[in-house]
Order: sequence, then structure tokens, then C-alpha cells
Amino acid sequence: ADLVDRMVAAQPHSPLGLRNRALILTMRDMLARRSEVAALDLAHASPEDGLVYLAFSKTDQEGDGAWLYIAPETGRAIRSWIEAVGLAEGPLFRPLSKAGRPRDNKNGGRLYGNDISRILQESAARAGIMAKDFGPTPGGGPRRVSGHSLRTGIAVELTRDGAALPAL
Repeated sequence: ADLVDRMVAAQPHSPLGLRNRALILTMRDMLARRSEVAALDLAHASPEDGLVYLAFSKTDQEGDGAWLYIAPETGRAIRSWIEAVGLAEGPLFRPLSKAGRPRDNKNGGRLYGNDISRILQESAARAGIMAKDFGPTPGGGPRRVSGHSLRTGIAVELTRDGAALPAL
């Protein structure tokens, strides 16, 4: 959680920073995979109600979807991002032009999973977070920020605080 807070705090005051802040906080709160957060549409976000709809998941074999809680801080970050770039419909998290405007791509204006990994890596670097801050991998080598870092890191912290694995 401390590393996530540092990544969020290090974001620039720009559309890029607003998007990245909302993305990082959403991933943290949802314990989301990068594919899940990339698939979010504006219609899936109800930041005023503190909810985001996960339409599909690797663990949702029936495809039922679920509304998931997001913290008030995350709701504010999502609203700030939406308002700053004037989103009205379509993907929630989008690539940006150098001028900070949402741009289209071959993925329907949606971030790719690799884009999300890059955003996380750049955010960690901007916050001065080094691989050693994550501790060693089970094989002994250094870790790096990846698309699963927020999901696994927060899950580990929640289990240390007593959360049951089925609830996660």
C-alpha cells in the first residue's frame, strides 16, 4: 500500500497524471488484472456510488460480472480524469496524445495490457521505487513492477491483515 501511495503521489498534474492516478487506484481497489481494467468502459464506472463493474474475469467462469467497491479517493480520481478530458462514453482508460487528449488506436481507443504494465513501471520509476523495494522473487532475483504487482501486493497485505482467501 505504501508503494501504491508513492506511485499515486508522484503523478504529474496533467491529463496523463490524472489517468494514471485513477488507473493505479482502480487496479488497487479491484485487485484487477491489467486485462480487466483495460476492458472497463465509462458505463462500468459509478464513482459517485463507489462502484466499478467488472464485466468479465478469469475467475468468473459464468460471465456474471460483479459490481466492486472502490474507495472514495478512487472515485474522486476517476471523476477528475473523466472531467479533465471530457469523456462521455467508451473506454474508461485510454491512450493519450502528447497534448493530453484521448486518442484512438487499433484497440478501439482502449489501453492495451502492455500499456498498463508500462504505465505502472513508469509510475514506479517516477516515485523512485526500485526493484529491491519489492523484495526478491521466489527464485532469488529482483522483482519489477508488472501488470500483476498491484493485485498480488494488495492481496498479500490483506491476507496479512486477516482477510480470507475466498473473500479476495
